[in-house]
Amino acid sequence: MGLSPSREPVGFGIELELVGLPRHFERDDAESKWKHYQSCYDALEAAMEKSGIATTSIIFDRKGRFKKYPQNYQSWYLTYDTSIVGRNKYEAVPMEIVSRTFEIPQKDWMVELGVFWDAFFTVFEMETSNEHCGSHVHVAPLGSAYDMSTLRQIAYAVIIYEKHVLEILPESRRGCHYCLPNTSVSPALKQLFRHGRNQKSYVQLRSELNDIDTPGELCIYMQGGQDGSRNVLWNFKNLEGSKGTIEFRGLPGIRSAEETIHWVLFAIGFLLLAEEEDEFGSNMPFTYVGPGTDKLRQRTEELWTRIRQCCINRLTAKWNLPSDYENMLDEESRPLVRSGSRSSLRSSLGSVSSSHSSVSLALH
Repeated sequence: MGLSPSREPVGFGIELELVGLPRHFERDDAESKWKHYQSCYDALEAAMEKSGIATTSIIFDRKGRFKKYPQNYQSWYLTYDTSIVGRNKYEAVPMEIVSRTFEIPQKDWMVELGVFWDAFFTVFEMETSNEHCGSHVHVAPLGSAYDMSTLRQIAYAVIIYEKHVLEILPESRRGCHYCLPNTSVSPALKQLFRHGRNQKSYVQLRSELNDIDTPGELCIYMQGGQDGSRNVLWNFKNLEGSKGTIEFRGLPGIRSAEETIHWVLFAIGFLLLAEEEDEFGSNMPFTYVGPGTDKLRQRTEELWTRIRQCCINRLTAKWNLPSDYENMLDEESRPLVRSGSRSSLRSSLGSVSSSHSSVSLALH
């Protein structure tokens, strides 16, 4: 079964791309950058372990080669990403932080994210913003896989609300090479909308989705053939293997626990709302509105309100999304808060569990 409108648990994991400036030690002139990175990753791993977060950092060899991701995601993982570049290329330490698998509606995930950010800021300062950094959320039902009925509902919502989601994203992520709109990448969708979006094309969209029988076929439809790019806003490629996740790649470079929670709630809330409202199965006409119009803003506000309510109903979210989606846009430019994230989260949500729940699904 796929997710049902009941409070069936949802699993997710998040990948954070960050550039840190070490607080307590400088790179020696004779030190290789790989050794410098290793020292920094080890320091962050130690800070996280001290805070009660099970963590594994990569190990470089002399040529900068490193171990791949672990086979499961029951602990956090620190690794290197070649696509991330810091402004201060000598001192800056690029990294990708891969979380363990979390389960919702359990609330300790919010607190644990706060603990992570406290640990991060004990080791690093952060550049104010970095357009090379993005973040990704992987989502899947726990204890089962997405069924095709649910996947069709999600795929249809991804397409009809594509402009609305882009409206919510920061400018740095709109048209970014690593999270292109699915309709701009998929040959099938480009062919479908070659004469624009209208009632006829949406009727045809329903028909084409109905003809899709497997997750692999859906992935090809949504983002191209076997060699199709995973650098799309909603990545369906992980549905084909044992991971079974849908990946939302539109997140900006995140810089706080609050931002992390907000974007996780948005990604999961959108997917749950797509199933709950089932616009695909309703056969109701959908009227397209173009970018840059008051009507698009109005519809985006309405969608945002429904996602927020879905988070309350389905995720029992103590911290919810901001009341206005434009607050998400403002988060990128706000001054950094380097301390207190753990205390504020704990006062609202309680203490992080010392023994985290084990989830067998690999969600990344």
